[in-house]
Amino acid sequence: FDHSGNYGSGFGENLAGGNLNCARDVDLWYSEIRQYDPRNAIISPSTAHFTQLMWQSSTRLGCAIANHCRYKYVTVCSYYPPGNNFIRFYSNV
Repeated sequence: FDHSGNYGSGFGENLAGGNLNCARDVDLWYSEIRQYDPRNAIISPSTAHFTQLMWQSSTRLGCAIANHCRYKYVTVCSYYPPGNNFIRFYSNV
């Protein structure tokens, strides 16, 4: 599965696949905190789920779960306004 791309422009997005377990998916995204260094805060693929989850300016959240032919389920959470904006990074995470 892939991110929404142009279909989801204007929104931040976290995805997870596997068993039907939203709490596990959010815990998985949050677990990236172990690789996040606030003294050297950068947007990184290894911490982007965590930083979007923590993004202070994202005030709206929508999540859904769907069946997927390859994975049992896919969890999608969309955030508005989107996070992981380099210019606003230090004031939001």
